[in-house]
Amino acid sequence: MTEPRPLPRRATSTPAQRDAQTKLIRSTFLGSLSKDMLTGPFFVAFAVQVMQFSDGQISTMLALLPLVVLLRYPFLDRIRSYPRRDVTIAARFIQLACLLLLLCLPTDWISLPVLFGIAALFVFGNEFLQNAVWTNFVAEVTARGDRGAFLGRLRTGKQFTNLAFALFGWLLVGDLLDRTEHSILLVVVILLLLNSLYWLFRIPSQPPPGQLQAFSGKGHFWSTLRHSRLLRRPLALAFIIGILHWPILTLYLVGTLNMPASILMLSVVANMLGPIFSVFIWGRQADRHGERRIFLLYFTCVLGLYPILLLVPDFATVPDHGRAWFIGVGAILGFNFLAGILDAGQMMAGSMYQARYVNDEDGFHAINILTAANQLFMAGLTALGGLVLSFNAGGGVIRFGPLEMDLFRALTLLIVTLAIAAGAAIARGIPED
Repeated sequence: MTEPRPLPRRATSTPAQRDAQTKLIRSTFLGSLSKDMLTGPFFVAFAVQVMQFSDGQISTMLALLPLVVLLRYPFLDRIRSYPRRDVTIAARFIQLACLLLLLCLPTDWISLPVLFGIAALFVFGNEFLQNAVWTNFVAEVTARGDRGAFLGRLRTGKQFTNLAFALFGWLLVGDLLDRTEHSILLVVVILLLLNSLYWLFRIPSQPPPGQLQAFSGKGHFWSTLRHSRLLRRPLALAFIIGILHWPILTLYLVGTLNMPASILMLSVVANMLGPIFSVFIWGRQADRHGERRIFLLYFTCVLGLYPILLLVPDFATVPDHGRAWFIGVGAILGFNFLAGILDAGQMMAGSMYQARYVNDEDGFHAINILTAANQLFMAGLTALGGLVLSFNAGGGVIRFGPLEMDLFRALTLLIVTLAIAAGAAIARGIPED
C-alpha cells in the first residue's frame, strides 16, 4: 500500500490571527463546560437523580431542545451583521444567566417546564447565537494551511479543562448526585465562564466580510438549498455522525441500566482522555492528508465501538464491585475513551471540511441551514431513541456469558452499522482539496 501523497502547501495564519487564536482557544475551553451542565451528561444526571423525572419526560425534553435553533433562521441577516466576537459574547451572557437560574432557584420551583425553559434559553444562546457564527469565526482567525493545528490546540484545551472538571466531579459525587453537589459544580462552571468572557473581550472585534449576500426570502432560501456545496456532502456527513453519537445513550445508561453518578463522572473523564492523547495527531494528519482520509479512518474504527456496550449490565441487578460490575464499568470507560479518540478526529475533519465553504457567497446562510437541518434531524433521532427506550422498558434481556442484549442495544447496533456503511460511502467522494 502506497503512502498517501501530501497535499500542496497552503497559506498559514498571520501574527494577528495567531494572537486571536490563542485568546479564542482560552475562551472556548473555559466556556465549554456550561453545555454539559445544561444539555449534556450532568444535566441528565440532575434530571434523573435529583429531580427524578422519568426517562420518557427527559427524552421528550432532549428531543424538543434542538428545535430552538430553527427560530434563528429569520434573524440570520441581523446576526450576520454583527462581529463574530460580539455575537459570541452575547451568547456567553445568556449561558451565564441560565447557570445562575439553575443555581439560585429552589429545588421545589424547578418543575419539568421550568427546567425545560432554562435549558431552552441556554440552547438559544448556544445555538441561536454562538453556533450561528462559530464556523465563520474559525475561518476568520485561521488560514487553510494551519486550521487543523488550531483545531487541535482548541480541542486539547477543552479536553484538559473538561478532564479536570470531570475528575473533580468524580471526587465530589457519590453514587447518586444530590442538589448540594450539583450546586458546587454549577459554581465552578460559572467562574470558568466569567474567565471565558474575559478572554473573549480581548479579541479584536472585526466587522463581518462585506461580500456576504443578504438573505432575501424564500427565493434565496431555495437557491441556497439547490446550489450551496455545504448542503451536499457536509450535511449528509453531519447526519451520519449525529446517528453515531446516538444522543439518547447517556439516558439509557443512567435511567435504564442504573449507572451510578460516580461512574458517569468517570466516563466523562475517559471521554476527555481520548482526545488528549490523539488530537494533535489528528490535526497534523488532517493538515497533511486532508479530511477524506480522517473520515474514512473514523468510520472504519467506530464499527468496533458499539459492541462494547453488550458488556454493560443493569447495575441494579449485580453486586457492587463484583465481577459483572467491574466488567460493566470497564466497558463503559473503554467505550468512552475510544469514542473520545474517534470524536476528536471526526470533529477535526468536519470543522475543516465545512470551513472550506463558509466564505462562499452563500456560505453564512448555508452553514446555518445545515445547522438547522442537523438540529431538526437530531430532535427526530432523540425522539426515536426515546420511543425505543419506552418499548425497551420491561423487555427481556438475552445473556451470552458476560454479554447482554436487549431491544435497545439490538436496534442501536443495527442503526449504527447502517450509518457507518452510508458514511463511508459518502466520505469516499470528498475531493482531496
